[in-house]
Amino acid sequence: MLSGDATDVTIRVNVDSSAKVQLVLDGLTIQNTDSAAIYVVSADKVFITTVAGSTNNLSVSGSFVADGDTNVDAVVFSKDDLVLNGLGTLVISSTQNGISSHDDIKVTGGTYQIDCKADAIEANDDVLVADGTFTITAGKDAIHAENDEDVTKGNVYIAGGSSTIQATGDGIQAQNAVQIDGGVHSINAGEAIEATYIQINDGTLAISAKDDGINASAKSSAYTPTIEIRGGDITIQMASGDTDALDSNGNLYISGGSDSIVTKAAKKMIQEEQVITKWAPALLQMSLDDLLWKESNDISIKKLWEYLSTYCYLPRLANYGVLEDAIINGLPSTEFFALAASFSNGRYVDLKFNKAVFSVNQSDLLVKTNV
Repeated sequence: MLSGDATDVTIRVNVDSSAKVQLVLDGLTIQNTDSAAIYVVSADKVFITTVAGSTNNLSVSGSFVADGDTNVDAVVFSKDDLVLNGLGTLVISSTQNGISSHDDIKVTGGTYQIDCKADAIEANDDVLVADGTFTITAGKDAIHAENDEDVTKGNVYIAGGSSTIQATGDGIQAQNAVQIDGGVHSINAGEAIEATYIQINDGTLAISAKDDGINASAKSSAYTPTIEIRGGDITIQMASGDTDALDSNGNLYISGGSDSIVTKAAKKMIQEEQVITKWAPALLQMSLDDLLWKESNDISIKKLWEYLSTYCYLPRLANYGVLEDAIINGLPSTEFFALAASFSNGRYVDLKFNKAVFSVNQSDLLVKTNV
């Protein structure tokens, strides 16, 4: 049990890598100048539990000082898994990050008020929220998950709770995937939600964004950029200019949710051909001629789809089937392109030109007609 007031003190956890540790906060205040208030050097998992009715204040007011080769840059900093729970309140103020873990951060309950100049909650692996009440003001991202070594990590999963977020950067940013299954969330940010794969199944989201509201871009090779909305009550307000309520550099699927701006925005994007559901072979050839095979006589269908899913200056197709249909519809003509299985020994293998086909493989090559 930790309580009382302290200045320039760090609670340091350094135990065997198989050990679990619980820190119980009951009216604890730590005000530091340049070091973390809680620093987990080694453990299997550390639980930070706030006692019901207690308010606990942790702050760092100056520039953080590294611990040897470790850049300790958060008020609560852990090299291992963190679990935040309890029925009390944790208030964090930071000149850098609020809560940071090299592994997972899990939140199962409690009230959190975080005011920081950088990321409020960041993990190298995953951030998982089952419950809790969050009030966050962040100079960068409110919730951030990113792992440069494992493309399956860097995920944010929110099952419930409530959050009020003000962020200069992103409200929620994940390298890999964001999944929201519930809760009530108000997000005012540069971009509200950004990840490679974004799935919203339920919950209430009120979004105000200076840039895009929900943005799926290629941050990880684990997925094709995708926004998938299956349910929930979602409203989105964007600033004027080149902004989108929903911006996917790959797929966009809406199968549920309230008849809010999400549904209207999706319909408007399709109507204005921002999301293309049917693509003429002539328009495919135009993109190939103008941008993609200026210095080459062919391009693989897999590479073409990767380009179309990644780069915002290329046409935005609703899904891979739209590209496949355009290729199949164009092959019986002499005007557009040919198809080959591969290129070997200076010649195209199984070249098809002015010939109907019924399917194509992503390994196939689209070939210029004049080679």
